[in-house]
Amino acid sequence: STPIQINDIPSSVKQKYIYCTEEYKKDLFELFSKQGLLRFNFKEGGRYTNLYEFLLNERADFNAIKDFQKKRFENLILKKYLYVENGFLRFCDSLKMSILNELYANDAISYWFLPDDARKKVDMMVERRELCFQNTLFTKEEADYFNYFLNKKFCNGEDLRNKYVHGTHYPDEQIMENDYNRLLLLFVLILLKIIDDILCYEIMKAENNNE
Repeated sequence: STPIQINDIPSSVKQKYIYCTEEYKKDLFELFSKQGLLRFNFKEGGRYTNLYEFLLNERADFNAIKDFQKKRFENLILKKYLYVENGFLRFCDSLKMSILNELYANDAISYWFLPDDARKKVDMMVERRELCFQNTLFTKEEADYFNYFLNKKFCNGEDLRNKYVHGTHYPDEQIMENDYNRLLLLFVLILLKIIDDILCYEIMKAENNNE
């Protein structure tokens, strides 16, 4: 029989993980990437990792830069990530920016561990199709991690799930010990993810009972 795919193992809760939709991922590069260049239009920008960090810590005088430099910010202003107030560049929505920064850094966010105001903001962003939910036990990155060690999804993967089938493996004691330790680690990580899922379920259940 075909085993269930790691990517498809369901969570016990709805709205488990938050992801940015593909359409909006393109907008996040200049805001949160180390390779983004917009921060260098300002004298102090080079001291910071990305544009978001710069604007979080400095007063960006928009009038101090040249017109051709201002045009580079048109897309972010048009899409209401940024706006100009009294000549200074500011965030339109600081909470939204904080959520997007976390998503850019980690690819996914666990919905039920967010504070109430952040969850409400996420719900609004999902309605606008800026974000989306995934209801699986593992995030996409976590599933790739397990697939690398257990299955044949990656050409250089370990394929530990099939490696010892029918005794076809090479009987090297050190290799077998290393594989055993890897499998123990994966087992512990799976247990931790199940505990995490139970905690999320309890949070969701408690909040539903309070409504």
